[in-house]
Amino acid sequence: MRPTSYTILVADDYESNLAVIESIFEESGQQFQIIYAHDGVAACQEAITHKPDLIIMDWDMPKMTGIEALDFLKKREDTAHIPVIMTTAFTSSEHLEKALKAGAIDYVRKPIDEIELVARVNSALQLVASYKKIWRQKEEIEEKTRILQTAFSEIEKKNENIISSIKYAKRIQEAVLPQPEALQALLPHSFVFFKPRDLVSGDFYWFGEKEGKLFIVAADCTGHGVPGAFMSMLGDTFLNQIVNIFGITSPDEILNALHEAIRKALKQDSTNNRDGMDIAICVIDKKKRHLEFAGAKSPLVYIRNKEVVRIKGDKFSVGGRREGLDKGGEKKYQKHTIILEENPTPFYLFSDGYQDQFNSEMQAKFMTKRFLKLLLRMHKQPFPKQKELLEQILGDWMKNSKQVDDVLVIGFEA
Repeated sequence: MRPTSYTILVADDYESNLAVIESIFEESGQQFQIIYAHDGVAACQEAITHKPDLIIMDWDMPKMTGIEALDFLKKREDTAHIPVIMTTAFTSSEHLEKALKAGAIDYVRKPIDEIELVARVNSALQLVASYKKIWRQKEEIEEKTRILQTAFSEIEKKNENIISSIKYAKRIQEAVLPQPEALQALLPHSFVFFKPRDLVSGDFYWFGEKEGKLFIVAADCTGHGVPGAFMSMLGDTFLNQIVNIFGITSPDEILNALHEAIRKALKQDSTNNRDGMDIAICVIDKKKRHLEFAGAKSPLVYIRNKEVVRIKGDKFSVGGRREGLDKGGEKKYQKHTIILEENPTPFYLFSDGYQDQFNSEMQAKFMTKRFLKLLLRMHKQPFPKQKELLEQILGDWMKNSKQVDDVLVIGFEA
């Protein structure tokens, strides 16, 4: 038996016709809630008020014909979906066409045949059931969409707050990092090519002067973005303390002190934290005319006699795991000394971001070998031009590829 939840509006100006339709439904064993209307105006009012599942509408009624009522209801957003079956004594094809064009879904000729009416009503109610199912799904989708839109708005707002905070952190990091002009004041022939992957960077550089010695530092912290930027701030702070306050000026001893400072600050003896940094330090002694270098997994490159000389750093980072220990159980970094000649020598410190940059078309990284050849090819150019070439060539190499890491290259002449 069909559920009683279906409501049918029957509009006819003859009581006898209403009685016939009601009798047909009773004899079919189907139970509906029936609403009656005796003219077209009343039919429209009842349809608007009760929103029936189906309307059986007589064609010829007073005040407003069934076709006029049908046209009225189809123009309203709240009643346009209600299926309408027209009943009429008109039997021509023209009348049938007119009813269907007006929006009726079916047509029953008078006198009404019981089997025909029941069949057409059941067919119409199947459409109603499908419509209700689709409507419920639509409402569920709209509700889910509203939830998603609310969540998206919250995420977007939080994202805006995060981006705003990171932009502020970028300003702080830029304020802490020395300006490239500071290096040029110490070494007029120099450049700093610094290209963070994100708003803030895990690569950082540091310059200083103490007791007639010049300090040039290039570092690559664990990670990039915000985590790397936190490490870079620690590195900058500790370098200022170690060199300017504690007066440690030998690059190997600076690395040893920096290693201990990071391990202590991050409580790495008692936690699983293994963050640290790869770092290269050059100390130029103007009086003794030599350059001292020490590196933690970061090299120093210089060019003499048209040859690239690469001094590798030690195989362990500053901070992090206690690998590469000496017999005393501590990391010890090696110091390299290079005598400065009368003819100035170009030196380069860098992170691994340039070499690791990926080219999606070639499916390849830039690689160290290509990078060193690039330094050799351009080393005689003025240092501002070298920086320009590095930026241009990296851009050409990246093309449509995303930047994979922070990029830092420092060049100077000593």
